[in-house]
Amino acid sequence: MSTSSAQKTTAEDRESPLREAVVDALKVIWTASVTDTARHADPTTLLPISGEDMSTDRFIYLSQGESRPTRVPVAPEFALKAGSEDTGGGYSVLEVTVGGDLPLHIHHNDDEVLYMLEGEIEATFDGRVYTVKPGDFMLLPRGIPHAVRPTSDVAPRLLQVSSPGGFEHFAEDLVESFRSLQDAGGPQAVSELAGKHGITFLHTPS
Repeated sequence: MSTSSAQKTTAEDRESPLREAVVDALKVIWTASVTDTARHADPTTLLPISGEDMSTDRFIYLSQGESRPTRVPVAPEFALKAGSEDTGGGYSVLEVTVGGDLPLHIHHNDDEVLYMLEGEIEATFDGRVYTVKPGDFMLLPRGIPHAVRPTSDVAPRLLQVSSPGGFEHFAEDLVESFRSLQDAGGPQAVSELAGKHGITFLHTPS
């Protein structure tokens, strides 16, 4: 036997226990995986996580243009995709059409996520101005002043997620009371309504 052959055989001998250990470990993983898969194949065998709502009643599927029902019609300006009642209060999802300037304001209770779908807006956050285009994303933490202004020819559309949920109730109250708000003092009345939903306008809305 040549020296190289002897060295090769010795190396293989050293690797053999390692290979066997890896194979044994894979067998254990495979057995556990198969067992777990079999257990999960029957939905009745699923073990609910403590405190977790496992109800399939919370599932939502909406086709393009569809929205969840609201107390008063608020779409298409505020098309509700998932409301506070759907998410246990965790968050609300709305497709919002930005029809005009939204002056500097603060959300005291909820964080906002904006994902641009169509058109373009100019967003001011904490004194800095951003041009937001389709595909752009913003996280607006609660307590920080921000403003939104449409800047495109087409009406901007964006996906808004508010956490915790409930922003749709402000939209409902705003639409439901719009005429009376105009009669009661217009912008100042809108500011007072917003305050009931944890929103403070730093400049009077037009």
